[in-house]
Amino acid sequence: MKILYLLFLPLFLLANNLKEFIDLSLNNENYLQKQLQFSKSILEQESVQNAYLPSLHLGVSYLGSNKDRFIIEPQESLMSTLSLKFLLFDGG
Repeated sequence: MKILYLLFLPLFLLANNLKEFIDLSLNNENYLQKQLQFSKSILEQESVQNAYLPSLHLGVSYLGSNKDRFIIEPQESLMSTLSLKFLLFDGG
């Protein structure tokens, strides 16, 4: 029985705690790479799903100038755009 204690004594003395092993495994490059690939695949899936949803874009711009211009050119102009895009049928 004492022989078993002597055999396993170096293992117990050189062993690290479980928390350190977990931290090392979480900081492993392979684990981080797999985690990034998983999040990338989820984002790609969401972008494909969002391509089929309607989208609304609103744009507004203002241009003002105090320079001498011809009478037919306005000194100030305000422009706005509104577009609604949606997909009716993608072809199959």
